Amino acid sequence: MLRDFLHLIFPDLCHGCQRPLVKGEDLVCTVCLFELSKTNNYENQPNEVWDKYAGRIPLEFCASYLKFGKSSSVQKLLHKLKYENKPQIGVMLGKMYAEDLKGRLSVDVIVPLPLHKRRQRVRGYNQSEVFAKGLAEGLDIMLNTTAVVRTKHTKTQTKKSREERYLNMKEVFAVKDAEAFRGKKVLLVDDVVTTGATLTSCAEEILRAGAKAVDIVTIAAAE
Repeated sequence: MLRDFLHLIFPDLCHGCQRPLVKGEDLVCTVCLFELSKTNNYENQPNEVWDKYAGRIPLEFCASYLKFGKSSSVQKLLHKLKYENKPQIGVMLGKMYAEDLKGRLSVDVIVPLPLHKRRQRVRGYNQSEVFAKGLAEGLDIMLNTTAVVRTKHTKTQTKKSREERYLNMKEVFAVKDAEAFRGKKVLLVDDVVTTGATLTSCAEEILRAGAKAVDIVTIAAAE
């Protein structure tokens, strides 16, 4: 009764539109969930996200859950996830996307793209890791958050060209536990893919460590 009374006075708000959540809703209201712009590109292999890695790394599966557009509800949710200490949004999105991916993926381990320790210390968590956690729970696949590390703290890629981004990501990642990948199929996970340079760099290191294959899934793809 006390919880219901407090909720009446201080209702939980939707992270998408700031309207009060009603009973049965969690983090994001039903309306905002319905309005999320989904790519549905998991149904088509290859697809427009796959094309970002063509000729660079071999893929069997590549997909992004949502379309990232400026001022969109997707952008608002991801901003809260990355900058407003809302890791639970990432877990929620991971579990939701896992429902779409069931029966479509065949991997042994899920690996989130690592953050540099300096950036993770400031943020408090890795946004890709919490999304990966939701996927791992929803798909019942092992999650490994320690086998790959980010060795360099790179500046933003926003104003760099496609090729400059690839050069900027050279030797940024290192595999600390090759046995975790040897002969295995790995699902590499990130929040937003733009050119694919960062994920390509990390995937190359995992493949060099002996992984059988690397697939890629992200929360969103930049339009």
